[in-house]
Amino acid sequence: MLIVQADYINRTRIETTIVAALTTNLDLENLSGNLLLERHETGLRKDSVVNLTQLKTVNKDALLERIGPLSNVARFSVDRELARVLDLG
Repeated sequence: MLIVQADYINRTRIETTIVAALTTNLDLENLSGNLLLERHETGLRKDSVVNLTQLKTVNKDALLERIGPLSNVARFSVDRELARVLDLG
């Protein structure tokens, strides 16, 4: 899962966060709302596809391992695609 909720909210006492689904099935890259994240941009072991049409709210204690932040380029791409998926202009 990729956390997409703002950091300032994640630092509050709120016990949940918003995440997007991740998969290593690179065949899904070209579907609307999906975005390729290369492993050197994420710290993940494999290139992955984030599905920004599958957002979920989860309890923070369900998140088992922190991999690290996205590169600035990957974060910008995720932000842009998420804004497009949510029609935020």
